[in-house]
Amino acid sequence: MIILYIMALLAAMALQVVGNAVEDGLDAYADSVGGQAAVVADATATAATVGMGMVWAYVVVGIIATILGLVGVIKMWKLQKAGFYLYVAAGVIGIIMSIVYDGFQIGDLLAPALFITLFGLNLKHMK
Repeated sequence: MIILYIMALLAAMALQVVGNAVEDGLDAYADSVGGQAAVVADATATAATVGMGMVWAYVVVGIIATILGLVGVIKMWKLQKAGFYLYVAAGVIGIIMSIVYDGFQIGDLLAPALFITLFGLNLKHMK
């Protein structure tokens, strides 16, 4: 997942460059035609900027949550209880991210809930 998020981060950077070029083109078009076309061009540029902001937020929060989950798993492997709590935090962040970005889907809840439950059952063996 970390590799996928790095690839998504690179793709988001490339899209940002393209988005900036498109926004510049829309601004130039709006300046040249004026009137209602300028309003439409400005609204389109604003929507594109908001959309890219969501992509950046999703990628940055996603990579942080993935690293947090990985650190939690490594700590659990070493039988440290703190790893379980880190893993739970990463799972909750992932669930919230999927709800915000995709809306609520039961499939996005099942895997994290299953692993949190299974790791939680073995919490008594951790220090």
